[in-house]
Amino acid sequence: MPDHFYAVLQPAGVLPIGKVLAFLKRVSANSMRRHGYQGRVWEERFYDRVIRSEEELSNAVTYIHENPVKAGLCDENSQWSWSTAHPSVLSDLDLVTIRWNVPTATSTAIWTPVV
Repeated sequence: MPDHFYAVLQPAGVLPIGKVLAFLKRVSANSMRRHGYQGRVWEERFYDRVIRSEEELSNAVTYIHENPVKAGLCDENSQWSWSTAHPSVLSDLDLVTIRWNVPTATSTAIWTPVV
């Protein structure tokens, strides 16, 4: 999107999502400035939500993929160059859904979605 972005993030370990986003903002802003961009890149705030089920994950990914289409930026979600729906973008979304119930390095409990 020209003025915002959506992402599904799964921080490793116990690092708070705010720290992850601060790092992402700093690295991307520095890169843009090195390429001649001047001015403010990011707002201070961000919005997040916890995804608690496979259905919520699927809905979030679908929403993200369809957002550029709804905004009139492309006709099909696979045409948006910066989307995981675009064929040239490598994505581990399949791995995320496959590993949904696999414990992480910091957790031994397997989370099972409520059906």
